[in-house]
Amino acid sequence: MQKYLNRKVSIAICTYNGEKYIEDQLHSILSQSYKNIEVLVVDDCSTDTTIEICESIAKKDSRLRVYSNEINVGYNSNFYRAIDLCKGEYIALSDQDDIWVENKIEKMLSEWEEDTILMHHAVQWFDKFPLPSLTINKKRNASKCDNSKYLLMGNYITGCTIMMHKKLFELASPFPKNTLYDWWLGLVAYYNGKVQFINQPLIYQRSHEESSFFGKKRTNADNLNIQISFLESMLEHNALNQEDQHFAKKTILAYKEVLHKKFSLYTFVWFFKNRKYKFWYKNYKLPFLSRLIECIKIAKKK
Repeated sequence: MQKYLNRKVSIAICTYNGEKYIEDQLHSILSQSYKNIEVLVVDDCSTDTTIEICESIAKKDSRLRVYSNEINVGYNSNFYRAIDLCKGEYIALSDQDDIWVENKIEKMLSEWEEDTILMHHAVQWFDKFPLPSLTINKKRNASKCDNSKYLLMGNYITGCTIMMHKKLFELASPFPKNTLYDWWLGLVAYYNGKVQFINQPLIYQRSHEESSFFGKKRTNADNLNIQISFLESMLEHNALNQEDQHFAKKTILAYKEVLHKKFSLYTFVWFFKNRKYKFWYKNYKLPFLSRLIECIKIAKKK
């Protein structure tokens, strides 16, 4: 809606040893077609020249402000601080190593609807220049995810694609421990407003070994424990309604069964029963058979 195109947008960037990429990212953000922005970098005790690069750019563009933590707090707490420093009515989140499409902010505000509290979008992965062509992934359209149960089965809202109204941060504060900040924001958004998805890549997400997303080699057990930890934290903080509490408890049990058995019939049955929430992102040619196979895989200890 055009009426949102005069609103102040804050862009929160968290950095840590990002000297290789931060200059490209800041250039793409400060070159946005939408000009009513402020950009806040919060550095988490980098040991390279990240801060110096950011401060040099800030001297040339007053819209950029740079902060540095006294101690390393980790990306969850660092994003909390960065968002807390934002003054805009709308807040967009950014990683240090991506590249934004020039009209990202303008596009998101033009699509913003009255009751929306969080918006996210698709990404285009890349690992080197020149940048690839932007393509729409028809198999991964998160507009299908229309209730909180999809998030209880796994996080599909990527932090670097989020723009939210500032009232969501107020509702989501403080961030619980043992959670991922974007996962938490998405769940709170579902309970308090509308979540919008734009199936169009508005950033180039960089794939490299130092990336907190692409660079980590996780085992199946690691991934299961992340899921369990998040759901247990949601129950501990009474963050879910009664129906979702029951759903979360059943899902935790299904994940824990896999950790202790070669094959869990309970896990297989639970995920097959709820396959539309777990396997929404794959557009199979043979949906029933393909999802049956996926449920068998998830019920086997790896």
